[in-house]
Amino acid sequence: MTARLRVLRNGHVHGHVAVRVGLEGTNLPRTGQRRNAIAGRTLFSRERAVSSCRTRTLGTLLQNGVPLIPALAVVKDALGNLAASAAVEAASIEAKGGRGLARPLAEAELFPARTIHLLQLGEDAAQLAAMSLRAADIHDEQARLIVQRIVALLVPVITITMGLAVAGIVGSLLTAMLSLNDIAV
Repeated sequence: MTARLRVLRNGHVHGHVAVRVGLEGTNLPRTGQRRNAIAGRTLFSRERAVSSCRTRTLGTLLQNGVPLIPALAVVKDALGNLAASAAVEAASIEAKGGRGLARPLAEAELFPARTIHLLQLGEDAAQLAAMSLRAADIHDEQARLIVQRIVALLVPVITITMGLAVAGIVGSLLTAMLSLNDIAV
């Protein structure tokens, strides 16, 4: 906690207290992290997209010979989600201590269980790069299927809406043409 006070010309004390709630000593995330964590849980594909981005980047870096800790630093910087970045940072600290990668990510509850399971299998089998890429492929396929299902559901709705619009236009034209007969009489 930091406090900043300033004495104004008229002698009044003006100040503010800035409370920084970080990962040190508390479990509450900063405001941006909390907002990103909530968004990650409420949007159905956000969790998969973050997980896919993270695992694909991690798998590609590991497959090309980058050590785990620098690869996790790159992954953390590549994520736009503050809560996910904090979880990757915590996982990096745990990995530096030799305790693995999957457990701290599971404790963050921001990544799908399937991703955590595949990363655990990759750690156990010493195939973390391959399993990370496989997890990214699975999540990309799931996202593609979700989009495909949404589009399939929207096609009838759009068709009915367009039909109603055309019926309204034709109806208004017919009403206008029939009202011409009323003027002539």
